[in-house]
Amino acid sequence: MAYPLIVYAFSSASRRIAADLRAHQQAREAQRGQSTNVYPVIIYDVALGNGAGEGVVRRCSYPGCSRPNMRTRANYCRQHGAEASRRWRARRAADRQGIERERDRKRSQDPRRIAKVRAHAKLSTYLRRGKVKKGRCFGCLSTEVQAHIPDLHQPLAVEWWCTECRRDNAAEREAKRIAAAQERARATRQAAWIEHRDAVLSAVAALPAEERVGLENAAARGPLGIRLSPESPMYVQQLVRAYDQRYLRTADASSADTT
Repeated sequence: MAYPLIVYAFSSASRRIAADLRAHQQAREAQRGQSTNVYPVIIYDVALGNGAGEGVVRRCSYPGCSRPNMRTRANYCRQHGAEASRRWRARRAADRQGIERERDRKRSQDPRRIAKVRAHAKLSTYLRRGKVKKGRCFGCLSTEVQAHIPDLHQPLAVEWWCTECRRDNAAEREAKRIAAAQERARATRQAAWIEHRDAVLSAVAALPAEERVGLENAAARGPLGIRLSPESPMYVQQLVRAYDQRYLRTADASSADTT
């Protein structure tokens, strides 16, 4: 079977070069004593979109399309090949989401997840060898239990829970986790307030006497006309608030004007 030599012609110069190439091919085959049609040369004129020369021109395999297909590694013409590529990329993109999720799950480098997998693998090995026995549920003494490892660094210190008790225990642990997170957030806010309060008190002490007295008088005004003492927590809060309103907001406004 003779495979045609396909030459893409983009201009008149390239068409002349392709014609010379075909003539040279025919002359070389004639010198060898072979038929000039053994290796036909097909010139594909890109501007006209057709093929000219010896040999059989392949057609596009798309249903209803009869355009010549000069692409040796494709079954469709250029237009339908691009359309088929777009459809394939769309299908691949839809499948790629699931593939990437699975890949990310397998390649996850979460230290807690890795420690959990290793701890349960070690526990499974000890259970299979009979060195660890399943116990009863810590809540209801049921024999249908699941393993729970509180400390992943000690996989043999296992707790056994049934499904219902473990669900209740998980809810209790989640409540404790939320309470601990709230406590950490409260402690963070308290530490930020103490740091800001100390900075403001130092800044107030360095102010001129008139400005400092004005801030102290504003901070001493309590509810219902009561005058607060400097040792009162409300006095300190109002002093910090008055300083922020007078100086920090002024500084923010001036910086906004300059920008």
